[in-house]
Amino acid sequence: MECCPVLTVDVVVFHEGKVLLVKRGAEPFKGKWALPGGRVECGERVEEAALRELKEETGIEAELVTLVSVYSDPNRDPRGHYVSVAFLAAPKGNLEPKASTDAAEAKWFELSEVPWEDLAFDHAEILKDALKMLLHLGKSP
Repeated sequence: MECCPVLTVDVVVFHEGKVLLVKRGAEPFKGKWALPGGRVECGERVEEAALRELKEETGIEAELVTLVSVYSDPNRDPRGHYVSVAFLAAPKGNLEPKASTDAAEAKWFELSEVPWEDLAFDHAEILKDALKMLLHLGKSP
């Protein structure tokens, strides 16, 4: 069986000790919380896709700070082999999230209130990696 991996992006946005999450409005994981993100379009750079998906799903604009990592486990998504490039971003301008496109809801979560066991895909791992990265750099979320 031949398989073509699908390229996606995920964005971790922290602000004043909170993280931005979206409630998925579509399967897979409909109704579960996740990081903003989605597919990279043909001809689009992953950095552009990350900022576009973040704005489409939450209404929040940001600047990318750094790459968190690449997540390529062939079983990370029930739809098939999806590879995600995850970024850490800092919000700019409006901080009031407004869900749109395939997000049913968008909101800031205190880190102590994040539904860790209930996050979609491997987003708990991505979020933990982003937190470790910040701690290593001596910064707070």
